[in-house]
Amino acid sequence: MPNGIADWADPFFDMQYVGASVILADGHVMLHHLYTETPADVKRTVFCFVLTLPRLWRVPIFTMMKFGEFFTGHLQRLGDLELKLNTRSEARKELQLKAVRYFMLCELFWACLCGKLHLWFLQFFLTVWVNMFQIVASHDFEVVREKQEYRDLDWGIFQVQHALDTYITGIQCVDIFLSAGLSCHRVHHVLPYQGSGFADILALPAVRETCKEFGVEWCPPRNLILDRLLPLAWYNLTAPAQIQTGKTPILLGGGGAAGFFKEHRLSTLLANLGSIRDGFLGYSI
Repeated sequence: MPNGIADWADPFFDMQYVGASVILADGHVMLHHLYTETPADVKRTVFCFVLTLPRLWRVPIFTMMKFGEFFTGHLQRLGDLELKLNTRSEARKELQLKAVRYFMLCELFWACLCGKLHLWFLQFFLTVWVNMFQIVASHDFEVVREKQEYRDLDWGIFQVQHALDTYITGIQCVDIFLSAGLSCHRVHHVLPYQGSGFADILALPAVRETCKEFGVEWCPPRNLILDRLLPLAWYNLTAPAQIQTGKTPILLGGGGAAGFFKEHRLSTLLANLGSIRDGFLGYSI
């Protein structure tokens, strides 16, 4: 259980705008690690939502939805959480979560008072989208696996085969910092409860040696910028509006030029605008 002492730094995770520690703490291990890259994977649903939006207004609608979550949505969810807190340690944790949220709002209001709202929004936009692609880069959700089955699997082997290690400089202790702890992602998936990314670095030789012992291929890490982030950005911004099913995606407008026009129908736009409203109300989190 969170107590606000051993896990005092958790709320700072929220400052990357994409996710929130109070929402993702349990779901990350229980649904992402347990059901990695399956249709039940919570990370797939969180980060592949953007692909359900039509291409022309994908960036503005998703950005505004995330702004709504930042501005009032997460505080609304914290207000709902408050009704369930009944111990001093839980109240301490709630106070820390709210303090970071109010600090982030103060940054926005201070920038507005200083006439620098455009600079604040620029950093918000860049932070949202860079973190969006950086976080999803540790899995290849964009790969279509029509023949993938999820039966009679060895959990550890599956985790190694469906998580990607990345690098930027080639110096592990530097890359673990630059990648927000995601560079040793295969170890993170096999040992999800380790306390830090640096612990993953120390455990990496043992995990790699165990894979060798059981004949599991250990693929070389990929360049985070050239091999993952930039290709992912292109794919997520230009792919047809779709629902990813884990196998062949369902194109919402169909294929070709006709599909492009169908996915941009007025009724679809109105439904997408509802996503922005849900962000402000905390329903989209």
